[in-house]
Amino acid sequence: TGDGRWVIGTLNTSLVSALNVTESLTGFGWLVRDGKNALATPDTYVAPRTTIGVTRDGRLLLLEVDGCEQARSCKWDIGKTEYEMAELLLRHGAYHAINLDGGGSSSFVVNGTVVNHPTDWDLWAVKKERAVTVIACVV
Repeated sequence: TGDGRWVIGTLNTSLVSALNVTESLTGFGWLVRDGKNALATPDTYVAPRTTIGVTRDGRLLLLEVDGCEQARSCKWDIGKTEYEMAELLLRHGAYHAINLDGGGSSSFVVNGTVVNHPTDWDLWAVKKERAVTVIACVV
């Protein structure tokens, strides 16, 4: 927002105006809501994950885990399910958190350097960033 607060949730035009939202991004569903895992039951789809959330006191959380979506292209079952990602977020103090684009789009850059292992074609042996249309950038 214009006064530096982070808001996670569903926004409409009047709420955007009332909160003075200056930047926003779209996710793919709740992982943590009101301090609880938002997924009713554990799922089984393991993949790289990228998430964004806030703690109860308003601190921003950006979490990314590496992995592969295609089990045949990985020697190991690496990554997290959405349920597991929600549990990881809770361990880090998330009060609200959403799932962002994951899979081969999961890249994490710090000071201009890629610090994770993006897979693009979901081939673990190939470390390659995928062109994406949306990023979350914190300066």
